[in-house]
Amino acid sequence: MYLKNEFELYVKSENGILLYSDMISLGLGRYDIKKLEKDGTIEKVERGIYCHKDYTPDTMKIYQKMNKKMIYSNETALYLHDLVDRYPMVYTATTISGYHLRKKRKSEAVLCERRIVGYWKDGNERSMGKYAACL
Repeated sequence: MYLKNEFELYVKSENGILLYSDMISLGLGRYDIKKLEKDGTIEKVERGIYCHKDYTPDTMKIYQKMNKKMIYSNETALYLHDLVDRYPMVYTATTISGYHLRKKRKSEAVLCERRIVGYWKDGNERSMGKYAACL
């Protein structure tokens, strides 16, 4: 049995993007989560990722939750830090070499990635190019 107060605090702290594993650790069971989904309180966005009905799903945050070793870079990072006011047409992200990105099934935007191959002796990164792969 879960406490509704804890669940509401969790929803508020995560801005409505909920992970299955976090809900389980709060004390919700599989059937509780299924019941919340059936009642319309939460909506399944991706495998293991849910969105609360009172919040608008944030595509960038969903991608970040899906890919733990991914960070936004270039124009996307500038937008997230309010250094530019134009919404990025393409999300640019950097991952470590060999990391497999999970793609969102119902993709609303294109995600491009830049993989870091290694570092030079002076500390600068070597990469496969600015846009190694577009999803």
